[in-house]
Amino acid sequence: MKKDIILIICALLLLSCGKSRQVETPKDEVLDKGFITFFGQYYAEEGVKKNVFEIDVYSPDIVIDENMRVSGHGTNVYISDLFVDTLSTRLPAGEYHSSADAEDSAFLRGIELEGHYSGAYVLTLEQSGSYHVALVDTGTVSVSYVGDTTVIDFNLVLSGRPKSTYKGQYRGKIPYLDGRKVGRHIKGVSHLSKT
Repeated sequence: MKKDIILIICALLLLSCGKSRQVETPKDEVLDKGFITFFGQYYAEEGVKKNVFEIDVYSPDIVIDENMRVSGHGTNVYISDLFVDTLSTRLPAGEYHSSADAEDSAFLRGIELEGHYSGAYVLTLEQSGSYHVALVDTGTVSVSYVGDTTVIDFNLVLSGRPKSTYKGQYRGKIPYLDGRKVGRHIKGVSHLSKT
């Protein structure tokens, strides 16, 4: 009897070690504030004839002040370089996928450049003031409109070992910013207020 129990435990341990682990991180998180920025044909000089947008949305316990400083705790989902046709000045409804290329209905996967982040990432702010950045490796962002309500569904696979998934949704009237007036920068976490 003891021998059978030991064999069962060993078999279970072997099975659990053999599976690739994928951690599920917050499922169906509600995001309730943020904005979409329109940059026009930002990469025209590089030969990319597409309009470019970015999505920057936050969970309820994050506060954004008038200087765009972020405090509180929760999640920030940042998706930059969503590429669409040159006729669109509002982000068209549809499904966008991660890519390394400037193709229609694609967004730039997450990248880190000297401690600054761009592309797509999920930022988690802890109550302690610390933060964690998880770059988006693959995934989709679905945009739809119901009357004047914008619905954005995120289904993202985050880089790291083990890989994790993030699912969240923004639903509401989202403001648009005109990035052609202020230019672009590589967004970094250095602007975060650690309060």
